[in-house]
Amino acid sequence: MSLKEEAKRARSLYRLIEEANKSINFAKIEIGKAIHELKEGNLYKKAVGNGIDKWNHFLKLPEINMTDYTTKKLSTIYNVYCNDLGYEKAKIQECEIDNLWYVITEGLIDKADEDKIEEIISLASSLSNFEFKEAVHDLVFTKERQYDYLVMQRVRETNNLRRVKGISSDDVLNAFKINETIPKKLKDNIGG
Repeated sequence: MSLKEEAKRARSLYRLIEEANKSINFAKIEIGKAIHELKEGNLYKKAVGNGIDKWNHFLKLPEINMTDYTTKKLSTIYNVYCNDLGYEKAKIQECEIDNLWYVITEGLIDKADEDKIEEIISLASSLSNFEFKEAVHDLVFTKERQYDYLVMQRVRETNNLRRVKGISSDDVLNAFKINETIPKKLKDNIGG
């Protein structure tokens, strides 16, 4: 395969993943809406006929096969953004589900005004989860960030990391003479 064909194939695969992710988010919001309606009116009891009297039994059906956590997450996202805040489903479907969930679980909807929520939703559709959390924190909170420092050890054979217990954040600060405000050069290197 030539370099040109390889590049074309790579772009094609990238677009395929991009479109599939959009479809997945679209489906998750649709599922969230359906779950919300089924549970709110106890409609799940009538959905498949006799024998389903409990929500957990409904979720265990092979056709549904979802955990209570997943259904809570999807229905809450739909309910908060579409019902409570009044956003169109199509706008929410453009967003990363985990970004929308982060805003809810961190209580940021109550801490942000309407303009900030609009900006948060815009960010939720364009940033990775890590970048989103950083941007939302900067948008919602005005105080400077606080840091905890820790020592990690890496197992050479497996590359696994684990925290070294018994060393406090203050011990690390004192040992390395780290100021609470990170030097600009270090901030630039870690993306802060």
